[in-house]
Order: sequence, then structure tokens, then C-alpha cells
Amino acid sequence: MSRVRGKAVQTHGVRSRQMRSHGGMSVATHRFPAECCDAVIVDDICTTGSTLLSCARALHEEGIRTVAAFSLASVPDDADE
Repeated sequence: MSRVRGKAVQTHGVRSRQMRSHGGMSVATHRFPAECCDAVIVDDICTTGSTLLSCARALHEEGIRTVAAFSLASVPDDADE
């Protein structure tokens, strides 16, 4: 996966992060084996889930199914504090 400029985590506000990652993902299909049809997504930090969702959508558009998605860390929202 490749990202269009900047880091979503550096953008302030949930809505801003969601807007920034929407449509900002693309799949480097030349890096996948031709017979590849399933993928696992791993994100370093999950704030809103929009990065994972954008990655899954980009993979789906290329005919690759997301079988699992993981995050190494998460940021609690204001309601969790």
C-alpha cells in the first residue's frame, strides 16, 4: 500500500483524519504474486479505523480480499477517558 503525503495521526480531529485517508490509498499490485487473492492488513496506530477501512477498500477494488486487520496500538476516543 502506498499513501498520499502526510500522516493522518498528525492531523487534528477525527473528521480531519477520516477525510485525509479517504481515497488516499493505492495498491502496488506489482508487489503481489499473480495468484494472490487474500491479504492481512496491519496498521501501527488505530485512531479512527479510517486507514484500515481505506486499505480494505483499495484492496477490494483490485480483487484482493481482506481476511483480517490488526492494529499494534490504539488511541482511545474522548468517551473512553
